[in-house]
Amino acid sequence: RCKKFARSYFATAQSEHTVVGVLYPRNDPVALYDTQCVQIFWVVVHLELAMLAMLYSNISSPTISIVVMLIEAMVTIVPCIAAAVLTRLFFRWGNRGYRMHRWGLREKRERAMAEVRVGMSKEEKMQVASSLREAERRERGARWSWKERRGIARFAVAWAIVLFVQLVCTLVILIQADLFGEEKMRSFLLSFV
Repeated sequence: RCKKFARSYFATAQSEHTVVGVLYPRNDPVALYDTQCVQIFWVVVHLELAMLAMLYSNISSPTISIVVMLIEAMVTIVPCIAAAVLTRLFFRWGNRGYRMHRWGLREKRERAMAEVRVGMSKEEKMQVASSLREAERRERGARWSWKERRGIARFAVAWAIVLFVQLVCTLVILIQADLFGEEKMRSFLLSFV
């Protein structure tokens, strides 16, 4: 029972954005690249800064209202969580088409290497390896199919959407810092951009 729990916990940790997921990634064709995980982090940071810049006010009151603080925290946190989830979905959607061709080559190679038996002679193993390399070269040299082009386009569109969101957040930060912020707030916001 404990082993079953440990396996399911490990599988969940692999599929989520954890240290285990970085060290031991799943064999998932739509799993996120490391660069995509870093991009999600920076999109969330920029969005949080944009939300903080929009909520900033010069008025300082001597009393602290917990209700106002909770509302401002929710106004900042909810878009950040939504942005992280949506950018992850965009990237997984983009990876779905892009990785399929590469994943197919990898599966073919793994299947062929599994067929190489322990009892084979060295020459037979070398023949199998060279035929695998030749097949991969032929497939890479072939023209891209419509499905592969569509996959690459999906990958590029996912990146374009995420980079556009980050650009908008950066512009909001710059505008807020330049027009509405006092000197301390301006230096705080501009230090991150």
